[in-house]
Amino acid sequence: MALTVGTGLFGHNPTARFNRELPDRSTLFFLQPTYKWLRVKLGGEWVANSRGAALLYRFGSLPLYVVPADDVADGALERDDAPAEDAGPLGEVSSWTVRGGEEVRAGGARTYSHELLEGWVELEWYSMDEWWEEDERIHVHPRDPYHRIDILPSSRRVKVSVNGVTLAGTSRAKLLLETTLPPRWYIPREDVRLDLLEPSDRRTRCAYKGEASYFSAAADGLAEADLAWTYEGPWREAELVAERICFFNERVDLEVDGKLEERPVTPWSKGFPDDFPRGGLE
Repeated sequence: MALTVGTGLFGHNPTARFNRELPDRSTLFFLQPTYKWLRVKLGGEWVANSRGAALLYRFGSLPLYVVPADDVADGALERDDAPAEDAGPLGEVSSWTVRGGEEVRAGGARTYSHELLEGWVELEWYSMDEWWEEDERIHVHPRDPYHRIDILPSSRRVKVSVNGVTLAGTSRAKLLLETTLPPRWYIPREDVRLDLLEPSDRRTRCAYKGEASYFSAAADGLAEADLAWTYEGPWREAELVAERICFFNERVDLEVDGKLEERPVTPWSKGFPDDFPRGGLE
């Protein structure tokens, strides 16, 4: 998640409170320069190579990279025929085709008319083949400098149940606290009723934690699809929760030290639209 999504300061449901009224959050955006060397590849060629990139933050969206127009490869951009459209606080948006090697991606880049964004180009994340920060390839979306993960060992007693059926109980969980997301309890497999779970085919990736695989509860009268997940081989930020199992607080009864916690309302709650921003999962 990010400052502009979910419970972030400028998100849909901010939890922070200010000492004065702020302008309508939907009208705000800002640029955050980054020191990282950024490169973007399409069709086997670098179409952008920048040591002066920035992150563009806007209400309701995860941050995206923008680069100075001079850092885009010669001949990589061609203005599309479509007329400019209204982009709210960003001004008018113009669409561009991006060419790299033998690949051509119509609408693969955008420019905006707001004076703060003059001279910047936004390359559409999924239209490009590869994104690199320094010499490390990144996935899913840019990593947000305002995003943090804390993982703490905890002896608090954690119990997970659904419809009165206990799925897990432990006093040796790892508590994962991630910016703007609910607290997540990662439980040793030995403390989970694996006989009540079965692996599902679902896979997602997080820009910070890696690829998750899922479990459904499908025994003892239960029929809850993709109720829990695990990271078999997490990236470095989440190594401490490798192979542990975590349940969606939004969909289970979670007791911590005997107290039933309120189910948070997030994009993973039942009933949210599929296109609602989910904090970098794909």
